[in-house]
Amino acid sequence: AEADMFFSRVGLSCKGWSMSGSSPPPEVCEEGETVSIGGMRWHTKLDLLEVLIPPLHFSKKVRGRLSVGTEVFDGSFVDLESFVPKKLTRRMIFSKHASLFDILGKYTPVKAAHSLDLRESVSLTKGWDDEVPMEHRSKWIKNFWQLEKLRGIKFDRARMPINAVSADMNMIVAADAAQHVQIVGAWARFRLDDGKFSCQQIIGRSLLADVDSTIPKNELSALTMGSNLSWIVRQALEKWISSFILIGDSTISLCWVSSEKKRLSLFHRNRTA
Repeated sequence: AEADMFFSRVGLSCKGWSMSGSSPPPEVCEEGETVSIGGMRWHTKLDLLEVLIPPLHFSKKVRGRLSVGTEVFDGSFVDLESFVPKKLTRRMIFSKHASLFDILGKYTPVKAAHSLDLRESVSLTKGWDDEVPMEHRSKWIKNFWQLEKLRGIKFDRARMPINAVSADMNMIVAADAAQHVQIVGAWARFRLDDGKFSCQQIIGRSLLADVDSTIPKNELSALTMGSNLSWIVRQALEKWISSFILIGDSTISLCWVSSEKKRLSLFHRNRTA
């Protein structure tokens, strides 16, 4: 009621309010008693989030909608081989990759691997409508099938446990990198009444590394990503977070970050200052 009052002051109104553990009101309820929020489906009764995997098709949308009669994939891996166009272009691949909206980064490891394949798609073609080689097409068929298998997976929504001893949140941001990819993630934990800690993911992100970079440099860049992500989350949850740490497993990059006397290059100084 108080929120509705504030909304009304600026000419806004809310369709309805949904709460964990109960069915959503009819005004916002969708199929299966769920609520759409941030490109996800919220199962309110179980308090679970489902990242929506878009239907696989290779038709153009008109005003954001599929044309009547558009063929949408619904079959096995064998069926996918014949469904994907023989002339699979860079534009088609990028379109399918961009159609997955995952604001919380639940599928960050999967999207990171696919992004690496996107880079290869670019290197193998000159223009957006150029056909990728058949060997590369086979790789993307496997990627499309991987997304199909993710359909329907649900995640616990990050929340404070009912048996937490206080509302003080500890945030852990972890950063890691390999030869081609950098990944970071933020997790929240609360101390529980049995002395243990809860731990749930808040957000995850990834970036492709520079082609000519080294793993230690990638690890340092990943730590920088983690530091930036930590700052963003702290701004959003400043009233909740009581402490935070940034962790990594690269001895070399951690040495660069913690060193006070070692003379570093411009690349390193830009990421450690």
